[in-house]
Amino acid sequence: MSGAAVVGVGSMRANAQRAACDADADTISTAEEAALIQGSYLSEADLVAKGFLADESTRWDVTVSGASLQLVAIGDCVPDGAEEAAGTTPTTVDPLAKQKAEQAARDKAKAEALAKQKAEQAARDKAQADALAKQKAEQAARDKAKAEALAKQKAEQAARDKAKAEALKKQKAEQAARDKAKAEALKKQKAEQAARDKAKAEALKKQKSGRG
Repeated sequence: MSGAAVVGVGSMRANAQRAACDADADTISTAEEAALIQGSYLSEADLVAKGFLADESTRWDVTVSGASLQLVAIGDCVPDGAEEAAGTTPTTVDPLAKQKAEQAARDKAKAEALAKQKAEQAARDKAQADALAKQKAEQAARDKAKAEALAKQKAEQAARDKAKAEALKKQKAEQAARDKAKAEALKKQKAEQAARDKAKAEALKKQKSGRG
């Protein structure tokens, strides 16, 4: 009977009376379930007042005690001798069980969503860190290549400067050698000219002294 305990339902004298009792119990149970969805079980008077029932039952009394709900047979639904029908023992119903289960499901879904968000954030953080590390490695490689290229340029420039200095030194040495050779040739020419002039002067002197 949808979670409500039925007390005192015995063997009815007629099937029609049993069916009426069962139908009335189902109607009350449906109303209580609707009330529970909105908060808690209600007395029959409150069920009628809030529109869950059209009228109070003449076959059942509703007993609400905290989280428990019982339907107690009255009037024509009371069995002869007040025997309890087989299998109709009272049952305590937790009106918050459904709400607790729904809240637990929401909490679980929320926890799973949070875990998923954390995993996605961790994946994004890892991807960002990997990308940053890659950028740093690429920048370091570019800096190293740039430094090596600069060092190579400096070495090549130093080699060119050395070759230029050596070439200039060689040119100066060759020019000095040419200047020295030219000076020596000029000195030799002057000496030869002086010797010729001296020989010429001596020959002229000798001629004059021979005529005299």
